[in-house]
Amino acid sequence: MPQPSKTERNDAPAPESSGQGQEPTICYQAPGCLMALWHNVMIVVWSTRATLSMVAELDKLIQSALAVATNGKVSAINVAMNGSPLPEPDVRLAFDEITRRYGSHIVASYLVVGAGGFWASELRSFVTGLQLVRDRKLRVHVATSLDEVAGLLPAVHLETGVRIEEAALRRVLQALTARARAA
Repeated sequence: MPQPSKTERNDAPAPESSGQGQEPTICYQAPGCLMALWHNVMIVVWSTRATLSMVAELDKLIQSALAVATNGKVSAINVAMNGSPLPEPDVRLAFDEITRRYGSHIVASYLVVGAGGFWASELRSFVTGLQLVRDRKLRVHVATSLDEVAGLLPAVHLETGVRIEEAALRRVLQALTARARAA
């Protein structure tokens, strides 16, 4: 499959959740960042430093997700590819504003950090810092693998009014991270 050489954006509204086999809707893709929506789950794969324009796209993703959410609730999964740099201070503030604005609508938020070492420790510290300054209604759970998130999210995600299966979520996460790696 040919890979996009430029930013792709799908402004069509995300489809309502139906069968578990439904493919995720890719809402945004640029080098180093992929954003998708699947059964009231927002999935973002990062392999580059987040920028203000990417945070603006994240804001649009959240708005799209909430527009079709069964009961105004969604879940979020962010996958940080090994070595993706931390955001600059202005981008960190933009992330903080988004979580303040939408935190009460997110029933579960996971950050997948698949590696160890200094990079993973630095990323965990960044997330902890965000949680200290924002509305405590939203807590980001740091996971070490896609499998861990696929095992934990389905039970909590029921609060969105949508049932997802562990195996289907695992398949979607694996496909999206593979697509992000290939881009």
